[in-house]
Amino acid sequence: MPDVQLGGRAPGRLRRVRIALGVAWLVDAALQLQPSMFGRGFVTGVLAPAAAGQPGIVGRPMVAVDHLAGAHPVVVDVVAALVQAAIGVGLILDATARPALAASVAWAGGVWWFGEGFGGLLTGSASPLTGAPGAAALYGLVAVLVRPTLARVTGSRLVRGTWAVLWAGTGLLWLQPAVRAPGATRDALATAAPGGPGWLAWPARALSDAARGHGLVVALVGALAGLAVGFGVLVPRWRRVALAAGSVVALAMWATGQAFGGVLTGTATDLQTGPLVVLVALAAAARLEPGGAVARQPAPPERAEPTVRSPLPARTAA
Repeated sequence: MPDVQLGGRAPGRLRRVRIALGVAWLVDAALQLQPSMFGRGFVTGVLAPAAAGQPGIVGRPMVAVDHLAGAHPVVVDVVAALVQAAIGVGLILDATARPALAASVAWAGGVWWFGEGFGGLLTGSASPLTGAPGAAALYGLVAVLVRPTLARVTGSRLVRGTWAVLWAGTGLLWLQPAVRAPGATRDALATAAPGGPGWLAWPARALSDAARGHGLVVALVGALAGLAVGFGVLVPRWRRVALAAGSVVALAMWATGQAFGGVLTGTATDLQTGPLVVLVALAAAARLEPGGAVARQPAPPERAEPTVRSPLPARTAA
């Protein structure tokens, strides 16, 4: 693959997204060092629920990891915090950005499986309102999108396809029976951020009574919004609108059903999906702008000038 030269303002914009991703990893590392994380409460309250309802091929390895974490909670927690802190610092520093991006994808993939159970996508009850498809998946996705070695054509197709799949899939998640049930939305909002300060869960609880019995209506609106935002990026004139609308919708769900990630509850492990969707949108906007990435073709090898022979015989000295 040829090297890639980013044109226009894309390099600076992608660098800022990369640094923001590094800051998010540092926040996760700090959350991992909360007092509640050093005991079995982290396993029983965070890891074990993610394994519930999973198919055996997914759930059994998760249970094995849960047992390991339960037997050595301090070691597992400290290692996780150190890894996430190292990734965060690596992403912020230009000199270590490339290996840190690879580490971000690898660690996020492991967390998405063993910590989040693939966001609950295989359980039939994963709701975008409460964080599906899972924050870890988005950490990895942002790391892929900000890689400077993505060719322009490949990167543009990847961005458009990823955004469409992400949001169209979100729309379809709203149509699951457990998510569109009459009381599903109200229950999700009423139980947001348990144990946290009242103001953190206030937006969710303020809307919970209004959503009582209207789960199907909310689900249909969410499904239509997801499909519109997802496929809107495929139409050039609607790309910016789709990216902006997706960010607004994601932040709205973050402030309500995810209660700002529950960062002050003492049991949160990450920022949840809202801020990460915004980073995906910012990376996508940089990739899709005209001249956002131009493949640098290798220079052709220099050709030696041919020697021209005179057709006339050489003149001899008299």
